[in-house]
Amino acid sequence: MVGEVIEMCLPYKAVVAFQYKGKQERALLKADKVVVDGVTVPIGVSIDTYLHKGSMVKFSCHGFDETGQEQCGYFVTVAWRQDPVDLCSSNSDINASVFVGIYNASGTVSEVSHRQGVITYVDANECEHSVLFLASKLFLFGKRLNTKQNLQMALAADDKVQFDAVPCEPSENNSSCPWFATLVWKGKRPSIDYDAAVAPGVEPRNFVADIKHLVYNPKSAFIRGVGQILHILNDQFGIALAARQPNNWESILFHRSSCFLFKLNLGSHDLTKIFKEGDKIRFIAARAPQHLITQWVASQITVFVSKELEFNF
Repeated sequence: MVGEVIEMCLPYKAVVAFQYKGKQERALLKADKVVVDGVTVPIGVSIDTYLHKGSMVKFSCHGFDETGQEQCGYFVTVAWRQDPVDLCSSNSDINASVFVGIYNASGTVSEVSHRQGVITYVDANECEHSVLFLASKLFLFGKRLNTKQNLQMALAADDKVQFDAVPCEPSENNSSCPWFATLVWKGKRPSIDYDAAVAPGVEPRNFVADIKHLVYNPKSAFIRGVGQILHILNDQFGIALAARQPNNWESILFHRSSCFLFKLNLGSHDLTKIFKEGDKIRFIAARAPQHLITQWVASQITVFVSKELEFNF
């Protein structure tokens, strides 16, 4: 959803107006639901630090009781300021606009196999999406599914589930799903702390964990598009450029665990032997916190290859 802040209820609330099914609606936005640089605003910080009347925001929301003081029919679960690239450009060929993951949504199981399945989800704009999920991400009434249990014994087609999801590259999974569920559940929602701040990492292993915290967080701001390799730092890390709009490039840090070639994950391969400067890529990336050296961190990097290379590989 995209809406405009029309009221400031300081210090910690605002009202967002948006169009839904041909009707203008109101959503209550609390300061701690606003995401800045990939991190939720801390409790106790005034909302006018980041937003003001007239600010355009992207957000996800749920139905709400309109009898409250603000008379809002919806409450916002996560929001962030709309990117200026989205606001000022009329060019429909802009490569990468910002969007958010799927948080606390409901869907229907459409496919189930031994250890994975697909959820069909219809968003607020009545667009249908396919969401890939693994058995390891499933919780049934507070308990995670056993690692050896057949998923088909726990779920069936047409079952209703709730889930969180982040974007993924459809060409890198056999179900061609553009979303990957980070959490699926029936019954009580499991406790997952998405709002923990990402501090500067010291050990490389911790640094990779910090990146994964961002890219598997449905509250992160994401972009999806095409770009090219700028520099390979070492066998594990590299920097790519995202083409946000004509003559506007932004930097992406990536780890080899996020890289794919012909559906092969390159997590154990030396990047210096695979990439070179200028290689074309498709990417999905999350907004990086300010202490990182780049503006984005990659959740997936897919290599563009020629048909000849594909044949000879």
